[in-house]
Amino acid sequence: MGLLKAIQASGWRGPVGILNHTEEDAEGRLTDNLAGLDWLVAQLEGRAAGPRPVPRTWKEPAQSKAVTERPRSRRRLAGRYER
Repeated sequence: MGLLKAIQASGWRGPVGILNHTEEDAEGRLTDNLAGLDWLVAQLEGRAAGPRPVPRTWKEPAQSKAVTERPRSRRRLAGRYER
C-alpha cells in the first residue's frame, strides 16, 4: 500500500508495470495481480474493497533442505572449523 500511496502522492498519471518474476503461468498471475491491485486501489480511494482476493496461481513454497535440516555442530580446532 505504501508504494501505491507514493505513486498517488507524486501525481503520476502514466502506466504502471506489473511483472511476473515466477515460473507460474503469466496470464493467470497477471489476473491475480490485477485483482489484488483493484482491491488495493479501492482502499486507497476510500471505497469498500470487499474481501481480500484469493490468488489462484500462488503456491506455498516448498521448504528447502537447508531450512528443514538441523545444523551440524562444529568445534574449533587450530583456527579452523571441523565437522
